[in-house]
Amino acid sequence: MPDLPPLDSFALLKEIYDIPKVDYVKRLDEMVTLLGLEKILTTQVRRLSLGEKMKSELVAALLHNPEVIFLDEPTIGLDVISQNNIWRFLRDHNVKNNSTIIFTSHYLEDIQRLCKRVIIINSGEKIYDGELDKLILSAGNYKNIHCVFSSKVETKDLKEYGKVIEYNDMSATLRIKQDTLKVIIPKLLGALPIADLSITSPEARDVIATLYEKSLK
Repeated sequence: MPDLPPLDSFALLKEIYDIPKVDYVKRLDEMVTLLGLEKILTTQVRRLSLGEKMKSELVAALLHNPEVIFLDEPTIGLDVISQNNIWRFLRDHNVKNNSTIIFTSHYLEDIQRLCKRVIIINSGEKIYDGELDKLILSAGNYKNIHCVFSSKVETKDLKEYGKVIEYNDMSATLRIKQDTLKVIIPKLLGALPIADLSITSPEARDVIATLYEKSLK
């Protein structure tokens, strides 16, 4: 209904789900405030931005306070501020209403911000089902070494030191077993024109990428 403003759609949903007026007003006020929708409630939907439409759809989906909420790519195409607003809103709604939120996303930041449990699917096959923290800890025996070079280095010159996960002529990131760091780092510094070097733990996206690679073998 692109010609109707969100407020009219919300009122219609109140009648469809037979929401008591007191509950409707309270929930609507809370959600509108959390998502910053006060100024667009009477604006036609077709005149709203993508972020405003998606936030309005969230309100519409949650007005009747469902126990289980299914969301498909809830932040796709949104700017950083809108993404933050939706993350904050969903966390708050989950805590206040003890609801279960199930959503699909290709944005790993969505997952890290909101999820305790993750299910990873590759070509229709479930390759992981468990806690996100445990998944990240499963890569605890590896470290990422990011090198910045003072002159060009070819990828073939890096492979003997570890798995090359990112590369261009002037920088590279290697994945190396933690117990070999004391041996590998001096070798890197002695053999390659390294201007800067940093060591980090694998991020969630690196761990998930490794899972996908293993599932293809």
